[in-house]
Amino acid sequence: MALAYAWGLILAIYLMGHGLVALPRRLIQNSNTAERLRRLQARAPKVNDKLSEAMDELDGLESQVMQLRQKRMALSRDFQDWIEDLVETSALPESRLSAASDSSRSNVPAVVTERYLADLTRKLKRARHKKARFENEWAYLISDASDAQAILNSSASKRLEFERPGVSNRSKRGFTILTPYLRYLLHRHVIPSLRLALGGFLALASIAIVWSEVTTPIWHKLSLITLTVSPSDNINFGGQVIAAAWICYMCISALHTVSTAKVWGNRALVVRHTYPESASWYSYQVAKLTVPLSYNFITLLPPSVYKSTTFYTFLGRLINLTPLGSGFSQWFPIFILLPVLAATFNLYGRIPKVLGWSSLEEEDDDSNDNATNAAGYGTGGWREGRALIDRELTTAHDRSGALGLASRDASPATRTLSDTTAPQPLGTTGRVPASARAREQYRDRQPLVATMPEDNVDRAAPRAAERRGAVGEEEDGGAEQEDGGFFQDFAHRVRNTIETTDRPSWMNGIGEGLQFKRPKWMGGDDAGRGGSSAAGGGGASTSGGGGGLGRWFGGNGRADGRVRL
Repeated sequence: MALAYAWGLILAIYLMGHGLVALPRRLIQNSNTAERLRRLQARAPKVNDKLSEAMDELDGLESQVMQLRQKRMALSRDFQDWIEDLVETSALPESRLSAASDSSRSNVPAVVTERYLADLTRKLKRARHKKARFENEWAYLISDASDAQAILNSSASKRLEFERPGVSNRSKRGFTILTPYLRYLLHRHVIPSLRLALGGFLALASIAIVWSEVTTPIWHKLSLITLTVSPSDNINFGGQVIAAAWICYMCISALHTVSTAKVWGNRALVVRHTYPESASWYSYQVAKLTVPLSYNFITLLPPSVYKSTTFYTFLGRLINLTPLGSGFSQWFPIFILLPVLAATFNLYGRIPKVLGWSSLEEEDDDSNDNATNAAGYGTGGWREGRALIDRELTTAHDRSGALGLASRDASPATRTLSDTTAPQPLGTTGRVPASARAREQYRDRQPLVATMPEDNVDRAAPRAAERRGAVGEEEDGGAEQEDGGFFQDFAHRVRNTIETTDRPSWMNGIGEGLQFKRPKWMGGDDAGRGGSSAAGGGGASTSGGGGGLGRWFGGNGRADGRVRL
């Protein structure tokens, strides 16, 4: 019992110390609507990329299910029923079955075993819950960003109306308690003030808890919790209410860290879509943290008070069975200063950078992540997140859907039929994530075409079209050209390079007044008699008897240009 309590106390002290700082700071930061919107925009690219990755993973697993369905007739009866169950639970459309059957690369092994099907079933369940988790997170992010933007925009008109995509105007005109002006006062002035006041109050409560944890082993009368709960040895009803408030805040701080810390893997609580393993794990954490926190709280009271409680009777004696257990329970809570200082000065982000582990650092929602990129330019900045949110809201209004997100029961193939201007985080495998497309809009360099002269642009346009046509023809006949060999491919590449090379502007005037013609003996016409000399004529006229290459072979300079051998 003492060892189990020691492990639970270590975890509880760390989680509570971090939560005592993170929870008040989050409330104080959210009191500023503009800064809250900026943090949501900075977090949008990362959430969108995670949603795209989750959908890609789910699409890959569903494609394996469709490939298994194509070859199910070669399997046993039990495996056929198993595969049919996977297809039914996946709700795959018939249009995707043909696409999976035509796929050249198969991820299904040659021999399908029971272990493979069990592993595929487990991966499918986790992928669906992972997709639902990031869909829910993306939906809440879009909703919060839309509300924050509406609050900021209402400063001029003094009227606040939250736009909810998918809600008809008739339902909006229904019975409402608050008028637009009262709603503006509430969300623009009252709620931020309450958040700021509550954050300051919780900050004072956190200081009181930390002070009590540090001073209780030295002298319990210095503990602020002792002064508020039981100034004397007797605890009245008011003291019991205050004690319940203290222990409630300690548990909320610890559980807040459990839900926001980045060290628990992929476990998360999702509305109506929580994975059973995650739900069991969170229930286990609640049960594991409640007992150490409760016993740690009663030790903050005078010994004459907590030793007379029933809780100490059945648990305290087992913990204090040896001097080692009693000393650990009394002095270890002082180490709460470590997580408090780490969360206050953001040591979680600075220590990995000093040690060279910055690539392993995860983004903390409560920390000031915009300090390193206040301008918001580049990939992953708040400007990119603003573009993603605006595009999602615009698409939501166009489709009249709920926050621009497709139904969770809809198939990925159906979601890919949405408008091309949408970020489309829910497309099929091989699509470009919305954040990657948004990054193209925020490049620092200007397009190269804008710096070219006008005449070069005019000449480059048809040539670019010709190159695109040539590339299209090569792609159409790519299957036929694969068997041409190395030398044929090399010859095609050299020819394409020469044909598609742009002529420099300084060579445009060369050769405009010159006429190069083939001589008679090479099959030329009679138009060269009165023109300039041929290239091989050595500067003499072709009609003369002593000029041309024919003289070298014994010719007499005949007019027909024949050569005598």
